[in-house]
Amino acid sequence: MPWSGILKLAESSEGFSKIKDALACGEKVIRISGLAGSGKALLLAHLKKNLPLPFLVITSKPEEALKIYDDLVSFLGQEKTRLFPAWEILPYEMKIPDPEIIGRRVETLYDLALMKNIIALATVRSCLEKTMLPEDLKKKSIRLKVGESTDIENLSQQLFDLGFKRFPQVEEVGAYSMRGGIVDVFPHSYSDPIRIEFFGDQIESILKFAVLDQR
Repeated sequence: MPWSGILKLAESSEGFSKIKDALACGEKVIRISGLAGSGKALLLAHLKKNLPLPFLVITSKPEEALKIYDDLVSFLGQEKTRLFPAWEILPYEMKIPDPEIIGRRVETLYDLALMKNIIALATVRSCLEKTMLPEDLKKKSIRLKVGESTDIENLSQQLFDLGFKRFPQVEEVGAYSMRGGIVDVFPHSYSDPIRIEFFGDQIESILKFAVLDQR
């Protein structure tokens, strides 16, 4: 049976309905037991579908968070599901965090700061690690939209101030390049770089492109 069909069956569960109603009425503590396999993700997907609020789910181990995340993606899709991983770096290690981890954390924090209707999976460790305040995250985010106008040189300075490095060609996360009316940038929260094409100061298009052939 397709995942969507299983989610529809959850609607007829009396137990799931009671939990949903209790949360809707403002119940603070609800004790639940007996959920095995993908049961936890099914309950969460049911609650997410019926309660239009952002959810933060905290697990004790990263393996459990990843398992529930994968199941939730099957139920709800990636658009509504986020993973908030720990840095995976010990305090004494002088290492740069993995770009994918940076991207996932930034994307999740940004969506939660904007109160987007998502469900985020985290661990105790990932929640205890320091991060920036929501207000600072909003200030340090760049929002671009096709049809709007922005100064290319100012955009370049903004990217530089945010820690992006300028290269002749974008090949890795955290890099950007400029040539004529085209700005290529590889944000931490994207799986592919994006190309922003300008006509004067107006944004004509924002499209993803492949690193290998730069198209």
